[in-house]
Amino acid sequence: MHVELAYGKGALTIEVPDDRTTVIVPTYLPGLPDVRSALVNALRNPVGTAPLRRMVKPDQTVAISVCDVTRPMPSAELIPVLLGELAHVPRDQIAILVATGTHRANTREELEAMLGVEVVRDYPVAMALFTIGAALSLAGILVADILLKAVDPRIDFASV
Repeated sequence: MHVELAYGKGALTIEVPDDRTTVIVPTYLPGLPDVRSALVNALRNPVGTAPLRRMVKPDQTVAISVCDVTRPMPSAELIPVLLGELAHVPRDQIAILVATGTHRANTREELEAMLGVEVVRDYPVAMALFTIGAALSLAGILVADILLKAVDPRIDFASV
């Protein structure tokens, strides 16, 4: 059986065994007729909590996490609306964090396509720092364990 998978901006066709494969096709729903108005309404009239504008004070700092280029997220539509609701917070107190995980850093062109040219130009965008920090933390733990073994001969990694 040939199955077509979404892959990048296109598709990838793979062959899988007929007798061990079940293909579940998603049901696609039409998009909202006016995405911007729906987002503004949701941010100004949330269920069970105060509107975002009232929750975030002008002297606070804001970090907005977005998916990286590998995830189909309409950040270019969402982020400008979100930033509009945060217009009372100075721009230098707002940062966009791209959740790259273990993926490579996104290029400037990818960021502009994901977030919009104005957002990338006007706000700091950080990515991939978390992966580097995690690697450095693990390296530090390893060095500490090795030094501990050197200092205390009772420690025996072979018996662990």
